[in-house]
Amino acid sequence: MKTLTIRENELYGCEANWRVMRDLDSFSLNFSFSFVAPQRVDSQSYQNDIRQHLQECVREPYLMDDGFDGTLFERDRANYLAYLHQLETQPISRATLQALRKVMGDEPFARPLTGTPSEVEAATLEELKRTYLRLTDFAPLVVSACGPVGEDEIASWVERIAGDSPRRGMPTTRPYTPHKDALHPRETAEGSSDQFVAFITAAGCQRISRAEFATICALFSTGSRSRLYTRLRETDGISYGHQDVASFEKKLLFVMGSVLPGRGEDAVKALREELDAMGGKDDEPALEGWKREFINGFLKSLDMPGQIAATLNARLAMKRDFDPASTIRRVCRISAPRIAALTSDMRVFADYVASPSESSASESSSSSSASADSASDA
Repeated sequence: MKTLTIRENELYGCEANWRVMRDLDSFSLNFSFSFVAPQRVDSQSYQNDIRQHLQECVREPYLMDDGFDGTLFERDRANYLAYLHQLETQPISRATLQALRKVMGDEPFARPLTGTPSEVEAATLEELKRTYLRLTDFAPLVVSACGPVGEDEIASWVERIAGDSPRRGMPTTRPYTPHKDALHPRETAEGSSDQFVAFITAAGCQRISRAEFATICALFSTGSRSRLYTRLRETDGISYGHQDVASFEKKLLFVMGSVLPGRGEDAVKALREELDAMGGKDDEPALEGWKREFINGFLKSLDMPGQIAATLNARLAMKRDFDPASTIRRVCRISAPRIAALTSDMRVFADYVASPSESSASESSSSSSASADSASDA
């Protein structure tokens, strides 16, 4: 992608960013561009410069130039490979990738967002150019804008970005169908702690809304209001924290974390028990607190043009209207009994635990003892 220098951004008074995001079974390139409204600047040259700069950012990045220096590509690839190899040294990252492979196999959603070292090593500059041209010329394109910009002006800018090539339609959602029989893969791995990954499906929930799914994720799997966080960290004292990945379209929730050695099975058991207990009276204060927190953050986002544009883009991609008042009403209607009814239809269809080998555990114990002795001597 084009590397936008600080000088260019300051020159045009704008901010431009690229991001790669997972979009159901595929991936998308998200480009955001914020700038001073042209009518605020009494200069025709500024308007022309902004249009040209936008077009270059999307349609003509440095990567596409015939004179692109191949050594830059090799350097960036080497840097990215180092990052991927670093991820492989982290026990939780390694365990998550292993769990996805063993439980979901070739399911597209199980592919790592970062890619794999072998894929990066096999990539060539020519292949990257062809892929980028294919995306910018033929891939589905969704454009949204927020601010004092007229429709005609936006249309002219979109034409500059999109060109006149016919575009493919938006990808369709392919819901994930979990295994009928629960899977419980177990492995021995390097490290000094147990790693666990649990796979939860909400495919059995009838008429679950996006807001309800987000509420369940918040109250069950993430943050200090989470039942699981409280159980693992404060009640059982076996984990500092955990992570999650969720997809409403796939009706999937993955929860993963590191726990004390030998306590991986306890973490999986606690997760199942807390899921079964969701929606009771104990959850009502946390539910009300989360709703206030969500609504406050949502209202603040409506004062941010960039955030509004991002939300509009997501709604357009889903072919849904953007109605802030309706969003707030839906969140306010969510109740603890409703959460209990939904989570009763959710199930853990797989859990994975990786435990340290005896040699890894003993090495870690020896290292910890040596560190304690050194500190004591000091």
